[in-house]
Amino acid sequence: CVSGNCRVVAGAVYDPYRDELFGAAYGKGAWVETAGKRTPLAVSSSMLGDAIVYAGAPPGMRALKPSLRGIAAVAPHVRTMRLLGSA
Repeated sequence: CVSGNCRVVAGAVYDPYRDELFGAAYGKGAWVETAGKRTPLAVSSSMLGDAIVYAGAPPGMRALKPSLRGIAAVAPHVRTMRLLGSA
């Protein structure tokens, strides 16, 4: 980040139970990789308003503020939001 102007350019989520790696890169699209085979993901025809979105925030006050801004931006456009946490 420079002067608070941060932009996410890539992301990944690994599901160890299904051994699937989901990834995306700015300008490159999204994919899922299973057993070493990468498959591009396509946009769904479902409406965003039908989506249930799960979100979380990294620990620490510095990370919390931008995470909450993102949640606030998405929440009005989806069916519901679920915030992940630990018990």
